[in-house]
Amino acid sequence: MKHVAIVSAFIIYQEKLLILKRSGNVSTHPNLWAAISGYLENEYPLLQAYTEIREETGITAPEIKLMVQAKPRIVDDIPNQTRWEIHSFLFQARKEIPVRLNWENSSYAWVDIGQLTNYSTVPNLATALDHLLKKSID
Repeated sequence: MKHVAIVSAFIIYQEKLLILKRSGNVSTHPNLWAAISGYLENEYPLLQAYTEIREETGITAPEIKLMVQAKPRIVDDIPNQTRWEIHSFLFQARKEIPVRLNWENSSYAWVDIGQLTNYSTVPNLATALDHLLKKSID
């Protein structure tokens, strides 16, 4: 089974969550709504999360505050013979920030957190967010 490590970064502002619609040009989960994500290209997941946020949205580190970093989750994708190691982060925007998308995403939306289930998302997105939100309350 192939092992792949990724980061998944969620940004909230007030009661809204930033979600991105993956473009048809990406290799995994095209045209589905997702958090900001990318392959872990170094040994520092948090640094990679900040890099992905900047690349995919134009949002820079001073504009957001890290609220929660979850322990990595392992998800086995048996049909595709892939074991995903997911490093998840929850950030809070310091103010309303304009989003500038790159080629990886075709659209974005700030949605009420409770409305996430109304979107066609990548697998386990709502579960990952719920886990991070519960950790931020603890």
